[in-house]
Amino acid sequence: MKLAASIILATYCPDEIRYGYCQESFVQLKETGLPRKWYEIIVIDNGGIHRDLIDQLGADLVITNSRNIGQAAALNQGVAVARSPNLVLIDDDLAYRKRWLAMAVKMVNYYPEAVISLRHDADPKGKYIVGITRRGHKIAKRAGGIWTMRRAIYDLVGPFGQGYFDWGGLWTRNMRRKGMRFIISKTPYIFHVGADHSLLGKSRSKWKSFLGLS
Repeated sequence: MKLAASIILATYCPDEIRYGYCQESFVQLKETGLPRKWYEIIVIDNGGIHRDLIDQLGADLVITNSRNIGQAAALNQGVAVARSPNLVLIDDDLAYRKRWLAMAVKMVNYYPEAVISLRHDADPKGKYIVGITRRGHKIAKRAGGIWTMRRAIYDLVGPFGQGYFDWGGLWTRNMRRKGMRFIISKTPYIFHVGADHSLLGKSRSKWKSFLGLS
């Protein structure tokens, strides 16, 4: 059976704070809106104290690294073994609306030559927004991580840079040179709750409100 998506999760959990993020995130991740047999979950474990949480995910494949090789290299490892033509690249401190994966697959079918972001717009002033699609989604020069794309786009642009920080910066520039673009969902489905720079920050009440839990 052809898979609708390959979820590639890069994770590293060095302390109890990160463990808490992973614990909440991994539960919400399962609310995909698609039958489990329609997608695979590939986990790249860069180390930490959360092996029990990884086991509970019921992943199709877990790649365990002997050290933290960084998010970019971990995602590249996952892409190398992914079986679906649709790649969903995520990390471990996210919150999800229900049916998030169903929407990701729907959007990548709408825009097969674009990279899709379901995250809340991290650019409130619209500096990088260059247009609106007929469906109301935003066309952007850049977008936060957590991307869905056709495997063909990744193959054309090339692997992610191996740095720990700004791993997508050079990749994004190369993507744009190839004439590709980002499409940001008009309705956010994924929220980066663990980052200080997130629009939602670390406020539990804010992201619960966004997720419709309050």
